[in-house]
Amino acid sequence: MEPKNLKGSVPEEKIGALDGEGNRADLTKAIFPILKKDKYGDFYLIGTGFFITDNGIFVTAKHVLLDVIDENGGQTHSIFLVQFLEEGYLYRPILRCTSHEVADITVGISAPRITIVLACH
Repeated sequence: MEPKNLKGSVPEEKIGALDGEGNRADLTKAIFPILKKDKYGDFYLIGTGFFITDNGIFVTAKHVLLDVIDENGGQTHSIFLVQFLEEGYLYRPILRCTSHEVADITVGISAPRITIVLACH
């Protein structure tokens, strides 16, 4: 038996996300593109992901990262996420990922966002 597509609607106030303090969060700040870098230094979009913590842990579809994995499970390209900030954007290398054996889901961690403060005397 095929599942049926249930039609309906959800009130706007019933959908969304909350931040750590319980305030409504803007999900567009959690979603980011994932890029691979080839041997010539060119970047290519391979998919998207979204942060699930404020320290760089994210979720993406497993098939997104299959684009950079060879038949032996080795990584073929450097991969990055691009975090959009109010002051611009930040490339963050993806350090490690773990995929579910069956489901199309991967959890990963990116390099930390580092803020550099220059002190002038």
